[in-house]
Order: sequence, then structure tokens, then C-alpha cells
Amino acid sequence: MALCGNPEIENIGGLELLINPQLIVEVLSDSTEGFDRGDKFSYYKSIESFTEYILIAQHRPHVLQFVKHGDGFWMNLEYNDLSDTVELRSVPCKLSLSSIYQNVSFKTIESESETERNIR
Repeated sequence: MALCGNPEIENIGGLELLINPQLIVEVLSDSTEGFDRGDKFSYYKSIESFTEYILIAQHRPHVLQFVKHGDGFWMNLEYNDLSDTVELRSVPCKLSLSSIYQNVSFKTIESESETERNIR
């Protein structure tokens, strides 16, 4: 989470939580991806200060950026190449996918013909 301005902290369930984030970043996992994209995003939208949501995939270079516009419309941008750069709108920052995925190795998927050859 990030914000520009003064943090508003509230004690909820014994935890001190930031209640006025502008930016929330999630690293997706197989078990939470559906919730992060769906209900959790809906809950986050109820936070008045919340204006940007970044979802980062683990299994391949893939970043989704959701940016809220003044009329409540959410614009969606997608980045899929390690040479891409995500320019954050809520805080002054640029993130290259190559830096996000630095030291991450991705599984390669064999083509169908290679798989067939290995079976024979």
C-alpha cells in the first residue's frame, strides 16, 4: 500500500491498519487470484482514497493496472513484456517489469510437437 499525504491509521481487531491508501499492490497466487480480482477489489473500491490497484502474476510476466478516474470509471492497463514499464498514477513512480520480476525464473512450456516426441 502507498499514499501521498498524511496516513490515517485505525486499530481494527488489534491491528493498526492504514485506512486511506491510494495504491494497493497484490501479488497473485493460484489460490487467491479469483478473490483478489473480484470481491476484494470490490471491497477496496469502497475506500474513498483508493485510486489505483496493481495485480502482479507469479507464473509469467503479467501486470494489471486499474486506475480510477474522477467519474468513478476504472481504466484497465495490461503489461506482459519484461521491457514494459508501469507508470503509477497515484504516486510518482515508474516500475519496470524487469525490476518487478528480477531474479524470478519462469517455467517454460514445451510445444505440442516436443511433448509428442518425448512420449514416443
